[in-house]
Amino acid sequence: MSNKPVFTVVDNFLSEQLLKELIDSFDSLIWSKNYSQKGLRKSIVFHNKNYLSNVKNNPILKDVKDFIFSEEKLSFYFKILNTKGANFSIKKIQSIKEKIDINSTEKGLSNSILDKFLAKYVRNIFYKSLTIKKISRYLRRKLLGDKYRITFSINSTNGSYSEAPHIDIRNKIIVGLVYLDDVSTNNSSNITFWQSKVSKLKYDKNLYIKDGNLIKIEDIFPKRNRLVIFKNDEYAIHSAKGNLSGERRFIYFSVVASRDL
Repeated sequence: MSNKPVFTVVDNFLSEQLLKELIDSFDSLIWSKNYSQKGLRKSIVFHNKNYLSNVKNNPILKDVKDFIFSEEKLSFYFKILNTKGANFSIKKIQSIKEKIDINSTEKGLSNSILDKFLAKYVRNIFYKSLTIKKISRYLRRKLLGDKYRITFSINSTNGSYSEAPHIDIRNKIIVGLVYLDDVSTNNSSNITFWQSKVSKLKYDKNLYIKDGNLIKIEDIFPKRNRLVIFKNDEYAIHSAKGNLSGERRFIYFSVVASRDL
């Protein structure tokens, strides 16, 4: 079967100085709380209000973001995923590197009321139709050209946190998580990648997988300064759960094709 997720793990990803400064800043950060499928997730999401207020007193947040989305690191992500079978073309990689705006985020995550409205009432509805999405993507690229943005957040989840198998929203091209702490495997904190047994995947409006025809590919346990990165496509099925004994702290980031409606 070829419908497997493409992912890889890189240890010692951040410089030790960046990692230490980020972790040392946690006690002074102001968090936004939101609930996942199960459990609590605290986040600081670029480029919304709590990020803007936090970064004034903790510039390390911007330093980490800029490191993650540096041209060198972008090249590294695509190169290492291609060794795992991602098949990103040289032309595609170069286009992303030239046209990405690392100071702009996905519609709906910024402070713009218009962006939030379009994301909720227009884009999310159209995503349900693969045909409409393909036509929209083609027309927008032809008329407006390619454009890329980012998502970036600092996160902490409690012990009851979990996310069932799902796929991420499809305008994300690559997705990465950087774990900030070591955990005991006895606490069962992990991200798990899955493969579907069926050719046509069924999922609900929140992109959670509806059928149980899945094969577990691999559990990846958090480790201090460990990057997990994957190609985001229809095969990138993954789930997650928190530390049974405490927090699970991590950075979440992605490269987004913002010409997708």
